[in-house]
Amino acid sequence: MNTAFIDLMRAVGDAFGVPEPEKLADGAAISINNIVFSFEKTINNPAELVTLFVDFGPVPKGNEAAVYYHLLQENYLEFPTQNATYCVSSRTGNVVYASAWAIDKLHADVLISKVKKLVDVVSNWRTDNADGRLNIAPRPMRRPAFLAPLPRKNSSPHDPVTPTPYY
Repeated sequence: MNTAFIDLMRAVGDAFGVPEPEKLADGAAISINNIVFSFEKTINNPAELVTLFVDFGPVPKGNEAAVYYHLLQENYLEFPTQNATYCVSSRTGNVVYASAWAIDKLHADVLISKVKKLVDVVSNWRTDNADGRLNIAPRPMRRPAFLAPLPRKNSSPHDPVTPTPYY
């Protein structure tokens, strides 16, 4: 196993008082303030990556659509810049956040700082969504009035296309 990954896991474990920090490199999860974190080494040619998984908890009942909407919105905004994504665990049904970094470019202090920040983010998310009422689902997106419908397959490319406003 990559010694850089083991060193990262030891540093994370030591920072959070894990008794046997090297077990994090074998996939053992840790709980910080009742928030479960786990790490995985993956190979994405040519780089080796460390992927961090964080269990945000269950989706609040009664407002699932709003929560899923906001998670999709965050995925859209975060993935291109943060290489991160939200998903739902097929095993628990909980919201899970995953983010990956190249092992050889990731310093232990940076990873520890990310974990500490995520503890605050998850804690706030759980508080804000505890009763399922704070995430208000936005109205469905409306198609902008300036978009023209695509021409039908049997129409000529020279046929005029009349824009249809959507209000």
